[in-house]
Amino acid sequence: MNANLHQILLAVDCVTDRPLAVGAPILAAAGLYVFPIGGDKRPLVRWGSQATTDAGTIARWGRQWPDAGVAVACKPSGLLVVDLDVKHPPVNGRESWAELTAASGDPEAAPACLYDRTTLIRTRSGGLHLWFRDVEGIPGRDYLLPGIDVKASQGDCGGFVVAPPTPGYTVLAPKPPMRVPGWLQLILAHDDKPMRAPVQLPSKTNVAPPFLQPHPPAGGRAKPVNFLATLQDIPPGRQDNKGMGAATTLLENGYSPSDVAQWLWEIAEGWSTDGRPWTPRDVERWVRSGMSLITRRGAA
Repeated sequence: MNANLHQILLAVDCVTDRPLAVGAPILAAAGLYVFPIGGDKRPLVRWGSQATTDAGTIARWGRQWPDAGVAVACKPSGLLVVDLDVKHPPVNGRESWAELTAASGDPEAAPACLYDRTTLIRTRSGGLHLWFRDVEGIPGRDYLLPGIDVKASQGDCGGFVVAPPTPGYTVLAPKPPMRVPGWLQLILAHDDKPMRAPVQLPSKTNVAPPFLQPHPPAGGRAKPVNFLATLQDIPPGRQDNKGMGAATTLLENGYSPSDVAQWLWEIAEGWSTDGRPWTPRDVERWVRSGMSLITRRGAA
């Protein structure tokens, strides 16, 4: 990776026409492996094997797809990118990242959330990409916290990000990518989160929707079996998001964290997986994330 990448990104940011044909060769010359994407951000080639720095290949793509945007493959480019998504309210990746950096114990991470210390790109939807120099072997994470994905080197491809001069993607902080902070390395490597102090859940003020009503009626809060039944057949690619969303929904409707954790563990034990099986630590993560989201909503 070129040490002057931040300056190169600023130059690319000025490109206003034919981002693939004009901008991609500049990025490639800086050591970034690029490939074309359509307006829907879908790759136009088999990016895992065809992302390249070759000028001839990029020129050919530019002629074939004159209106294409540019994406960067993270693994061969030596990048780890934290993606903060804001396009699915009330989930807000920037708020989740602020919470994570504040809990990191790193005085340089907060209060500016590292925005002033590393390469920062604004996305088309108003989210942010933080570019870091990758550390070999750190895994990515499709759902680190609500609204946060991490694209990293581990695996065959390592994920990709859309880059300037693709329309809507702009350089905000012309800083060179910093090395991945140690606290973030630990979180990603150990599948864990900084511990939070216990929080007081808001009291339930509204009537729960029918599928969350206790069943059968009882003196206390009975198990919401109808709602839990909707979680039984979730496919592997959606289970993590579903677990986190279900935890939030149950907590918002007044169920205790311990009950929610127990019920979701019963569900997770029955889910099929495309990798390692779910563990109690995953369920704890879902519940903690739900509590965190509810707390932020209450403070808004």
